[in-house]
Amino acid sequence: MAKEREAWTKTIDLIRELSYLWDKKHKEYFNRDMRQEAFKMLLQLFNEETGKNTTLADFKKKLENMRTTYGRELKKVNASKQTGSGSNDIYVPSVWYYRLFEFLEGTTEPCRPGTDTLDEVR
Repeated sequence: MAKEREAWTKTIDLIRELSYLWDKKHKEYFNRDMRQEAFKMLLQLFNEETGKNTTLADFKKKLENMRTTYGRELKKVNASKQTGSGSNDIYVPSVWYYRLFEFLEGTTEPCRPGTDTLDEVR
């Protein structure tokens, strides 16, 4: 387990450097071939680190799940900051990789107007 955690740490650090994999404003973000090659390279490095034979689909799914969980944890942190409670009451994320994904903080987009259920109530 520690070996896999270390491999994910290295993988996420590499992803941070490859901004075209996560930054929608990057000119190569929509270059499907370039992104696919990057994921293959990351998968190969991950498999070498762990000694496993993870498939690309499983690798991408795990990464997607980690990013989703990061987003949920970030939302909880931000909500706890807005409650007006003291600094002792700010939510502390429990997932080990939260800090590794902090480079994604400004890249999440709010819902499009009209898609939020609260818009329908107003």
